[in-house]
Amino acid sequence: MKFIANAINFVWIRHANSEAAAHHKSRCPNLFLFFLLLFFISPANADILTLKNGKVLENAKTIKITKDSIEISVDGKTSKFPKAMVKSLRLKPVTTKNAVGEKDKTDYEKEKIRIAETLQQTTEWEIDPERKLRVAVLNFRNGTGVEAGEVETIAEMITNSLVRTKLFLVVDKITVEKALKDNAAKCEGKNCDSTSLSSFLNTSKIITGSVTKVGKKYFINGSIIDTQKNKIDFAETAEADNRDRFPEAADYFAKKAAGGIADYADLGISTSLPDKNLPQLARSAVLPGFGQWKKGEKVKASFLFTSTLITIGFLVKANSDYTQTKAEYDRNVAFGYLSFASSTPGIGFYSSVQSNQARSELSSSANQLQGLSILLVGLYIYNLADAYYAKDKSSEINSKKLGFNLNIQNQFSKSTPNSIPETNYSISYQWSF
Repeated sequence: MKFIANAINFVWIRHANSEAAAHHKSRCPNLFLFFLLLFFISPANADILTLKNGKVLENAKTIKITKDSIEISVDGKTSKFPKAMVKSLRLKPVTTKNAVGEKDKTDYEKEKIRIAETLQQTTEWEIDPERKLRVAVLNFRNGTGVEAGEVETIAEMITNSLVRTKLFLVVDKITVEKALKDNAAKCEGKNCDSTSLSSFLNTSKIITGSVTKVGKKYFINGSIIDTQKNKIDFAETAEADNRDRFPEAADYFAKKAAGGIADYADLGISTSLPDKNLPQLARSAVLPGFGQWKKGEKVKASFLFTSTLITIGFLVKANSDYTQTKAEYDRNVAFGYLSFASSTPGIGFYSSVQSNQARSELSSSANQLQGLSILLVGLYIYNLADAYYAKDKSSEINSKKLGFNLNIQNQFSKSTPNSIPETNYSISYQWSF
Protein backbone atom coordinates (compact mmCIF):
# COMPACT_ATOMS: atom_id res chain seq x y z
CA MET A 1 0.00 0.00 0.00
CA LYS A 2 2.92 2.32 0.66
CA PHE A 3 4.13 1.75 -2.91
CA ILE A 4 0.67 2.64 -4.24
CA ALA A 5 0.56 5.83 -2.20
CA ASN A 6 4.03 6.87 -3.43
CA ALA A 7 3.01 6.17 -7.02
CA ILE A 8 -0.12 8.30 -6.65
CA ASN A 9 1.87 11.14 -5.05
CA PHE A 10 4.41 10.97 -7.88
CA VAL A 11 1.67 11.23 -10.50
CA TRP A 12 0.06 14.11 -8.64
CA ILE A 13 3.34 16.07 -8.35
CA ARG A 14 4.11 15.55 -12.02
CA HIS A 15 0.61 16.74 -12.80
CA ALA A 16 1.05 19.88 -10.67
CA ASN A 17 4.39 20.76 -12.30
CA SER A 18 3.17 20.18 -15.81
CA GLU A 19 -0.01 22.20 -15.26
CA ALA A 20 1.87 25.48 -15.45
CA ALA A 21 3.64 24.48 -18.66
CA ALA A 22 0.79 22.83 -20.51
CA HIS A 23 -2.66 23.53 -19.12
CA HIS A 24 -4.41 21.74 -21.99
CA LYS A 25 -2.81 18.42 -20.90
CA SER A 26 -4.05 18.61 -17.31
CA ARG A 27 -6.88 16.17 -17.85
CA CYS A 28 -4.61 13.23 -18.77
CA PRO A 29 -3.06 12.80 -15.30
CA ASN A 30 -6.52 13.05 -13.75
CA LEU A 31 -7.79 10.26 -15.96
CA PHE A 32 -4.67 8.21 -15.29
CA LEU A 33 -5.08 8.75 -11.53
CA PHE A 34 -8.74 7.75 -11.73
CA PHE A 35 -8.05 4.48 -13.54
CA LEU A 36 -5.11 3.75 -11.26
CA LEU A 37 -7.28 4.13 -8.19
CA LEU A 38 -10.06 2.15 -9.85
CA PHE A 39 -7.63 -0.68 -10.52
CA PHE A 40 -6.43 -0.88 -6.94
CA ILE A 41 -9.85 -0.64 -5.33
CA SER A 42 -11.32 -3.27 -7.62
CA PRO A 43 -12.40 -6.36 -5.72
CA ALA A 44 -9.95 -9.25 -5.85
CA ASN A 45 -10.20 -12.88 -4.87
CA ALA A 46 -7.41 -14.94 -3.38
CA ASP A 47 -8.52 -18.57 -3.73
CA ILE A 48 -6.63 -20.75 -6.20
CA LEU A 49 -8.06 -23.94 -7.72
CA THR A 50 -5.71 -26.38 -9.44
CA LEU A 51 -7.13 -29.07 -11.71
CA LYS A 52 -5.61 -32.45 -12.46
CA ASN A 53 -5.05 -31.49 -16.09
CA GLY A 54 -2.63 -28.78 -14.93
CA LYS A 55 -4.99 -25.81 -15.36
CA VAL A 56 -4.81 -23.24 -12.55
CA LEU A 57 -7.69 -20.85 -11.80
CA GLU A 58 -6.38 -17.88 -9.81
CA ASN A 59 -8.21 -14.94 -8.21
CA ALA A 60 -11.16 -17.22 -7.55
CA LYS A 61 -13.69 -17.21 -4.75
CA THR A 62 -15.02 -20.50 -3.45
CA ILE A 63 -18.80 -20.40 -3.36
CA LYS A 64 -19.70 -23.93 -2.38
CA ILE A 65 -17.99 -27.24 -1.68
CA THR A 66 -20.20 -30.32 -1.85
CA LYS A 67 -19.44 -34.01 -1.50
CA ASP A 68 -18.83 -34.42 -5.22
CA SER A 69 -17.85 -30.98 -6.57
CA ILE A 70 -16.43 -27.49 -6.00
CA GLU A 71 -18.18 -24.33 -7.18
CA ILE A 72 -16.09 -21.17 -7.65
CA SER A 73 -16.47 -17.69 -9.09
CA VAL A 74 -13.80 -16.15 -11.34
CA ASP A 75 -14.32 -12.64 -12.77
CA GLY A 76 -18.02 -12.85 -12.01
CA LYS A 77 -18.42 -16.17 -13.82
CA THR A 78 -19.47 -19.19 -11.79
CA SER A 79 -18.02 -22.61 -12.64
CA LYS A 80 -18.54 -26.03 -11.12
CA PHE A 81 -15.90 -28.78 -11.19
CA PRO A 82 -16.42 -32.46 -10.29
CA LYS A 83 -14.26 -33.85 -7.52
CA ALA A 84 -12.50 -36.18 -9.96
CA MET A 85 -11.11 -33.15 -11.85
CA VAL A 86 -9.78 -31.26 -8.80
CA LYS A 87 -6.19 -31.60 -7.60
CA SER A 88 -6.03 -28.96 -4.87
CA LEU A 89 -7.81 -25.92 -3.46
CA ARG A 90 -6.04 -23.01 -1.80
CA LEU A 91 -8.20 -20.80 0.40
CA LYS A 92 -7.10 -17.38 1.68
CA PRO A 93 -8.93 -14.28 2.88
CA VAL A 94 -9.54 -11.77 0.11
CA THR A 95 -8.99 -8.69 2.26
CA THR A 96 -5.57 -7.97 3.71
CA LYS A 97 -5.08 -8.56 7.43
CA ASN A 98 -3.77 -4.99 7.81
CA ALA A 99 -7.30 -3.60 7.62
CA VAL A 100 -7.63 0.06 8.65
CA GLY A 101 -11.22 1.29 8.37
CA GLU A 102 -14.27 -0.26 9.99
CA LYS A 103 -15.53 -1.53 6.65
CA ASP A 104 -12.18 -3.18 5.90
CA LYS A 105 -12.16 -4.81 9.32
CA THR A 106 -15.70 -6.08 8.82
CA ASP A 107 -14.86 -7.44 5.37
CA TYR A 108 -11.75 -9.16 6.70
CA GLU A 109 -13.75 -10.70 9.53
CA LYS A 110 -16.30 -12.02 7.04
CA GLU A 111 -13.51 -13.53 4.96
CA LYS A 112 -12.09 -15.37 7.97
CA ILE A 113 -15.54 -16.75 8.76
CA ARG A 114 -16.01 -17.74 5.11
CA ILE A 115 -12.83 -19.80 5.12
CA ALA A 116 -13.64 -21.56 8.41
CA GLU A 117 -17.22 -22.37 7.39
CA THR A 118 -16.09 -23.57 3.95
CA LEU A 119 -13.67 -25.99 5.59
CA GLN A 120 -16.25 -27.18 8.11
CA GLN A 121 -18.59 -28.06 5.24
CA THR A 122 -16.01 -30.19 3.43
CA THR A 123 -17.15 -33.54 4.80
CA GLU A 124 -15.64 -35.54 1.94
CA TRP A 125 -12.53 -33.42 1.30
CA GLU A 126 -9.35 -33.82 3.31
CA ILE A 127 -6.44 -31.49 3.90
CA ASP A 128 -2.94 -32.83 3.42
CA PRO A 129 -1.69 -33.67 6.96
CA GLU A 130 1.75 -32.34 6.06
CA ARG A 131 0.25 -28.87 5.54
CA LYS A 132 -1.62 -28.77 8.84
CA LEU A 133 -0.41 -26.63 11.73
CA ARG A 134 -0.25 -28.15 15.20
CA VAL A 135 -2.34 -25.94 17.50
CA ALA A 136 -3.04 -26.08 21.24
CA VAL A 137 -5.89 -24.37 23.09
CA LEU A 138 -4.96 -23.57 26.68
CA ASN A 139 -7.51 -23.12 29.43
CA PHE A 140 -8.87 -19.58 29.37
CA ARG A 141 -8.76 -17.45 32.54
CA ASN A 142 -12.05 -16.68 34.25
CA GLY A 143 -12.73 -13.03 34.92
CA THR A 144 -15.28 -11.31 37.14
CA GLY A 145 -18.65 -13.04 37.24
CA VAL A 146 -17.44 -16.12 35.37
CA GLU A 147 -16.92 -19.53 36.94
CA ALA A 148 -13.94 -21.74 36.19
CA GLY A 149 -16.17 -24.52 34.88
CA GLU A 150 -17.77 -22.15 32.35
CA VAL A 151 -14.38 -21.06 31.04
CA GLU A 152 -13.25 -24.69 30.71
CA THR A 153 -16.41 -25.49 28.74
CA ILE A 154 -15.83 -22.55 26.38
CA ALA A 155 -12.23 -23.68 25.75
CA GLU A 156 -13.48 -27.16 24.87
CA MET A 157 -16.07 -25.67 22.49
CA ILE A 158 -13.37 -23.62 20.77
CA THR A 159 -11.22 -26.74 20.44
CA ASN A 160 -14.07 -28.73 18.89
CA SER A 161 -14.81 -25.97 16.40
CA LEU A 162 -11.15 -25.80 15.36
CA VAL A 163 -11.10 -29.56 14.85
CA ARG A 164 -14.14 -29.33 12.55
CA THR A 165 -12.26 -27.00 10.20
CA LYS A 166 -9.80 -29.85 9.55
CA LEU A 167 -7.17 -27.14 9.14
CA PHE A 168 -5.16 -28.00 12.26
CA LEU A 169 -3.79 -30.88 14.25
CA VAL A 170 -5.34 -29.82 17.57
CA VAL A 171 -3.62 -31.09 20.71
CA ASP A 172 -5.99 -32.97 23.00
CA LYS A 173 -6.88 -31.69 26.48
CA ILE A 174 -5.00 -34.39 28.42
CA THR A 175 -1.76 -33.68 26.55
CA VAL A 176 -2.18 -29.94 27.15
CA GLU A 177 -2.71 -30.39 30.90
CA LYS A 178 0.31 -32.70 31.19
CA ALA A 179 2.48 -30.25 29.24
CA LEU A 180 1.36 -27.36 31.45
CA LYS A 181 2.23 -29.37 34.56
CA ASP A 182 5.63 -30.47 33.28
CA ASN A 183 6.43 -26.99 32.00
CA ALA A 184 5.50 -25.43 35.34
CA ALA A 185 7.83 -27.82 37.16
CA LYS A 186 10.68 -27.21 34.76
CA CYS A 187 10.25 -23.44 34.70
CA GLU A 188 9.92 -23.03 38.48
CA GLY A 189 11.98 -20.04 39.47
CA LYS A 190 12.77 -19.25 35.83
CA ASN A 191 11.30 -16.85 33.31
CA CYS A 192 9.77 -19.30 30.83
CA ASP A 193 7.77 -18.18 27.82
CA SER A 194 5.49 -19.70 25.19
CA THR A 195 8.48 -21.13 23.34
CA SER A 196 9.36 -23.41 26.25
CA LEU A 197 5.73 -24.54 26.50
CA SER A 198 5.57 -25.23 22.78
CA SER A 199 8.56 -27.56 23.11
CA PHE A 200 6.39 -29.75 25.36
CA LEU A 201 3.38 -29.55 23.04
CA ASN A 202 5.31 -29.45 19.75
CA THR A 203 2.96 -26.75 18.46
CA SER A 204 3.20 -23.89 15.99
CA LYS A 205 0.36 -21.85 17.49
CA ILE A 206 -1.11 -21.48 20.96
CA ILE A 207 -4.54 -20.00 21.63
CA THR A 208 -5.25 -18.61 25.07
CA GLY A 209 -7.24 -15.80 26.66
CA SER A 210 -9.97 -15.01 29.16
CA VAL A 211 -13.73 -14.84 29.57
CA THR A 212 -15.12 -11.80 31.34
CA LYS A 213 -18.63 -10.69 32.25
CA VAL A 214 -19.47 -7.04 31.76
CA GLY A 215 -23.02 -6.18 32.73
CA LYS A 216 -25.14 -8.98 31.35
CA LYS A 217 -22.80 -9.88 28.50
CA TYR A 218 -19.93 -12.34 28.38
CA PHE A 219 -16.81 -11.52 26.37
CA ILE A 220 -14.35 -14.07 25.02
CA ASN A 221 -10.98 -12.41 24.48
CA GLY A 222 -8.19 -14.54 23.07
CA SER A 223 -4.71 -14.25 21.63
CA ILE A 224 -3.12 -16.40 18.95
CA ILE A 225 0.57 -16.82 19.78
CA ASP A 226 3.28 -17.80 17.33
CA THR A 227 5.47 -20.14 19.41
CA GLN A 228 8.35 -20.00 16.94
CA LYS A 229 8.66 -16.21 17.16
CA ASN A 230 7.34 -16.03 20.74
CA LYS A 231 4.93 -13.21 19.93
CA ILE A 232 1.21 -12.59 19.56
CA ASP A 233 0.15 -12.75 15.91
CA PHE A 234 -3.30 -11.28 16.46
CA ALA A 235 -6.20 -11.21 18.90
CA GLU A 236 -9.86 -12.13 18.50
CA THR A 237 -13.00 -11.52 20.49
CA ALA A 238 -16.57 -12.77 20.64
CA GLU A 239 -19.51 -11.99 22.88
CA ALA A 240 -22.53 -13.81 24.26
CA ASP A 241 -25.68 -12.24 25.64
CA ASN A 242 -26.11 -15.06 28.16
CA ARG A 243 -24.80 -18.52 29.07
CA ASP A 244 -27.07 -20.18 26.52
CA ARG A 245 -25.17 -18.39 23.76
CA PHE A 246 -21.78 -19.78 24.81
CA PRO A 247 -21.65 -22.43 22.01
CA GLU A 248 -22.48 -19.83 19.39
CA ALA A 249 -19.88 -17.35 20.68
CA ALA A 250 -17.18 -20.01 21.05
CA ASP A 251 -17.80 -21.25 17.50
CA TYR A 252 -17.67 -17.68 16.17
CA PHE A 253 -14.38 -17.04 17.99
CA ALA A 254 -12.87 -20.29 16.68
CA LYS A 255 -13.88 -19.52 13.08
CA LYS A 256 -12.24 -16.10 13.19
CA ALA A 257 -9.13 -17.60 14.77
CA ALA A 258 -8.95 -20.34 12.12
CA GLY A 259 -9.32 -17.91 9.22
CA GLY A 260 -6.83 -15.50 10.78
CA ILE A 261 -4.22 -18.21 11.32
CA ALA A 262 -4.64 -19.33 7.70
CA ASP A 263 -3.90 -15.79 6.53
CA TYR A 264 -1.28 -14.80 9.09
CA ALA A 265 0.72 -18.01 8.74
CA ASP A 266 0.47 -17.63 4.94
CA LEU A 267 -0.48 -21.28 4.57
CA GLY A 268 -3.08 -20.68 1.92
CA ILE A 269 -4.78 -23.78 3.27
CA SER A 270 -3.25 -25.98 0.62
CA THR A 271 -6.01 -28.53 0.51
CA SER A 272 -4.92 -31.84 -0.94
CA LEU A 273 -7.82 -33.84 -2.23
CA PRO A 274 -6.98 -37.55 -2.13
CA ASP A 275 -8.55 -39.57 -4.93
CA LYS A 276 -10.76 -42.14 -3.21
CA ASN A 277 -11.75 -43.66 -6.56
CA LEU A 278 -8.29 -45.04 -7.30
CA PRO A 279 -8.71 -48.12 -5.03
CA GLN A 280 -11.95 -48.99 -6.84
CA LEU A 281 -10.20 -48.50 -10.18
CA ALA A 282 -7.44 -50.88 -9.11
CA ARG A 283 -9.99 -53.47 -8.00
CA SER A 284 -11.85 -53.36 -11.30
CA ALA A 285 -8.54 -53.53 -13.17
CA VAL A 286 -7.81 -56.87 -11.47
CA LEU A 287 -11.36 -58.23 -11.55
CA PRO A 288 -14.01 -56.47 -13.69
CA GLY A 289 -16.96 -55.37 -11.57
CA PHE A 290 -15.09 -55.62 -8.26
CA GLY A 291 -14.74 -51.85 -7.93
CA GLN A 292 -18.45 -51.38 -8.65
CA TRP A 293 -19.26 -54.01 -6.03
CA LYS A 294 -17.28 -52.06 -3.41
CA LYS A 295 -19.16 -48.90 -4.41
CA GLY A 296 -22.49 -50.58 -3.71
CA GLU A 297 -23.41 -51.12 -7.39
CA LYS A 298 -23.90 -54.86 -7.04
CA VAL A 299 -26.27 -55.29 -10.02
CA LYS A 300 -23.89 -53.42 -12.30
CA ALA A 301 -20.93 -55.31 -10.85
CA SER A 302 -22.61 -58.66 -11.54
CA PHE A 303 -23.46 -57.60 -15.09
CA LEU A 304 -19.90 -56.47 -15.84
CA PHE A 305 -18.33 -59.58 -14.34
CA THR A 306 -20.74 -61.95 -16.11
CA SER A 307 -20.49 -60.10 -19.43
CA THR A 308 -16.71 -60.15 -19.28
CA LEU A 309 -16.69 -63.83 -18.41
CA ILE A 310 -19.08 -64.73 -21.24
CA THR A 311 -17.15 -62.59 -23.73
CA ILE A 312 -13.90 -64.30 -22.73
CA GLY A 313 -15.60 -67.67 -23.23
CA PHE A 314 -16.79 -66.73 -26.72
CA LEU A 315 -13.35 -65.30 -27.47
CA VAL A 316 -11.64 -68.55 -26.50
CA LYS A 317 -14.11 -70.50 -28.67
CA ALA A 318 -13.59 -68.07 -31.59
CA ASN A 319 -9.81 -68.37 -31.25
CA SER A 320 -10.10 -72.18 -31.32
CA ASP A 321 -12.31 -72.01 -34.41
CA TYR A 322 -9.90 -69.64 -36.09
CA THR A 323 -6.98 -71.98 -35.39
CA GLN A 324 -8.87 -74.93 -36.89
CA THR A 325 -10.02 -72.90 -39.89
CA LYS A 326 -6.48 -71.65 -40.44
CA ALA A 327 -5.16 -75.22 -40.39
CA GLU A 328 -7.87 -76.31 -42.85
CA TYR A 329 -7.03 -73.40 -45.12
CA ASP A 330 -3.32 -74.28 -45.05
CA ARG A 331 -4.13 -77.87 -45.98
CA ASN A 332 -6.24 -76.72 -48.94
CA VAL A 333 -3.49 -74.38 -50.13
CA ALA A 334 -0.95 -77.22 -49.94
CA PHE A 335 -3.37 -79.53 -51.75
CA GLY A 336 -3.75 -76.90 -54.48
CA TYR A 337 -0.04 -76.83 -55.08
CA LEU A 338 -0.03 -80.64 -55.48
CA SER A 339 -2.97 -80.56 -57.93
CA PHE A 340 -0.85 -78.84 -60.54
CA ALA A 341 1.46 -81.89 -60.67
CA SER A 342 -1.46 -84.36 -60.93
CA SER A 343 -2.70 -85.67 -64.29
CA THR A 344 -6.17 -86.49 -62.93
CA PRO A 345 -8.79 -84.35 -64.75
CA GLY A 346 -10.85 -81.95 -62.58
CA ILE A 347 -8.65 -82.16 -59.49
CA GLY A 348 -7.33 -78.64 -60.05
CA PHE A 349 -10.84 -77.21 -60.21
CA TYR A 350 -11.88 -79.08 -57.06
CA SER A 351 -8.79 -77.82 -55.25
CA SER A 352 -9.55 -74.24 -56.28
CA VAL A 353 -13.16 -74.47 -54.99
CA GLN A 354 -11.98 -75.91 -51.67
CA SER A 355 -9.34 -73.20 -51.28
CA ASN A 356 -11.88 -70.40 -51.89
CA GLN A 357 -14.31 -71.92 -49.41
CA ALA A 358 -11.56 -72.31 -46.79
CA ARG A 359 -10.45 -68.71 -47.39
CA SER A 360 -14.03 -67.46 -46.87
CA GLU A 361 -14.39 -69.44 -43.63
CA LEU A 362 -11.00 -68.17 -42.43
CA SER A 363 -11.99 -64.57 -43.16
CA SER A 364 -15.29 -65.01 -41.30
CA SER A 365 -13.54 -66.63 -38.35
CA ALA A 366 -10.94 -63.81 -38.25
CA ASN A 367 -13.68 -61.15 -38.29
CA GLN A 368 -15.50 -62.88 -35.45
CA LEU A 369 -12.31 -63.11 -33.43
CA GLN A 370 -11.54 -59.43 -34.06
CA GLY A 371 -15.10 -58.34 -33.14
CA LEU A 372 -15.05 -60.26 -29.87
CA SER A 373 -11.59 -58.84 -29.05
CA ILE A 374 -12.84 -55.29 -29.62
CA LEU A 375 -15.92 -56.02 -27.50
CA LEU A 376 -13.79 -57.36 -24.65
CA VAL A 377 -11.45 -54.37 -24.74
CA GLY A 378 -14.40 -51.95 -24.86
CA LEU A 379 -16.11 -53.73 -21.98
CA TYR A 380 -12.91 -53.63 -19.93
CA ILE A 381 -12.36 -49.91 -20.61
CA TYR A 382 -15.98 -49.16 -19.66
CA ASN A 383 -15.50 -51.20 -16.50
CA LEU A 384 -12.46 -49.09 -15.53
CA ALA A 385 -14.10 -45.75 -16.37
CA ASP A 386 -17.27 -46.65 -14.48
CA ALA A 387 -15.28 -47.83 -11.44
CA TYR A 388 -13.50 -44.48 -11.31
CA TYR A 389 -16.29 -42.01 -12.11
CA ALA A 390 -19.45 -43.73 -10.86
CA LYS A 391 -21.04 -42.45 -7.66
CA ASP A 392 -20.12 -44.33 -4.50
CA LYS A 393 -23.33 -45.72 -3.00
CA SER A 394 -21.68 -47.93 -0.41
CA SER A 395 -22.28 -45.35 2.35
CA GLU A 396 -25.98 -45.09 1.63
CA ILE A 397 -27.79 -46.86 4.46
CA ASN A 398 -31.46 -47.75 4.44
CA SER A 399 -33.49 -46.35 7.29
CA LYS A 400 -34.94 -49.81 7.90
CA LYS A 401 -33.07 -53.05 8.33
CA LEU A 402 -33.51 -55.84 5.82
CA GLY A 403 -35.63 -58.77 6.93
CA PHE A 404 -38.42 -58.82 9.51
CA ASN A 405 -39.07 -55.61 11.48
CA LEU A 406 -41.21 -55.45 14.62
CA ASN A 407 -42.47 -52.00 15.61
CA ILE A 408 -44.14 -51.29 18.95
CA GLN A 409 -45.77 -47.88 19.40
CA ASN A 410 -47.76 -46.39 22.27
CA GLN A 411 -50.53 -44.00 21.29
CA PHE A 412 -52.80 -41.79 23.40
CA SER A 413 -56.30 -40.85 22.48
CA LYS A 414 -56.59 -37.19 21.54
CA SER A 415 -60.16 -36.97 22.82
CA THR A 416 -59.30 -37.48 26.49
CA PRO A 417 -56.14 -35.99 28.00
CA ASN A 418 -55.74 -38.64 30.72
CA SER A 419 -56.45 -41.65 28.54
CA ILE A 420 -54.68 -45.00 28.90
CA PRO A 421 -52.05 -45.53 26.22
CA GLU A 422 -52.93 -48.00 23.48
CA THR A 423 -50.11 -50.26 22.28
CA ASN A 424 -49.92 -50.96 18.55
CA TYR A 425 -47.80 -53.73 17.04
CA SER A 426 -46.71 -53.92 13.42
CA ILE A 427 -44.64 -56.55 11.66
CA SER A 428 -43.06 -55.88 8.28
CA TYR A 429 -40.56 -57.51 6.00
CA GLN A 430 -38.14 -55.55 3.85
CA TRP A 431 -35.92 -56.91 1.14
CA SER A 432 -33.76 -55.45 -1.58
CA PHE A 433 -32.89 -56.63 -5.07
